[in-house]
Amino acid sequence: MAEPNFESSWEHPMHIDKVSENYIKSTGKWARVLAILGFIVVGIMVLGSFSMGSILRLYGVSENNPMTGAMSVGITLFYLMLAAVYFIPILYLFRFSDYAGSAIRLKDEDSLRNAFRYLNAHYRFVGIMALVLIGFYVLMIIAVIIFGAAFGGAFF
Repeated sequence: MAEPNFESSWEHPMHIDKVSENYIKSTGKWARVLAILGFIVVGIMVLGSFSMGSILRLYGVSENNPMTGAMSVGITLFYLMLAAVYFIPILYLFRFSDYAGSAIRLKDEDSLRNAFRYLNAHYRFVGIMALVLIGFYVLMIIAVIIFGAAFGGAFF
């Protein structure tokens, strides 16, 4: 059986009909809305990360305790890290929406290619992060089982 020749399929330009064009246009608009909401959430996370010291003092963590400063810095860095990780797929989504709109408006194949490149990057990043989180959850479950067994089943 002969291998398919993928290069020959690109000799003929692909046609995008009006229905597909409308789907791309609509998807780009909704992606922009979600990206803007994501940027707002990232901004709130960044602002919230810098107010953790005040929040810790507000809820009764003593100012005289030297750990208060360390906890505040640790929480701030943790939230900044989360904001940075969350920012990356949101940026990809925003770029997809930008290029998708340009592709439809200008009938530009390069813009459409870039739009799908950023959409691919967005989903690849989200997928990898989902796998990392699932792995983390599995490790946490194993750790709970091991520590539960080490303490004689006191947790179960």
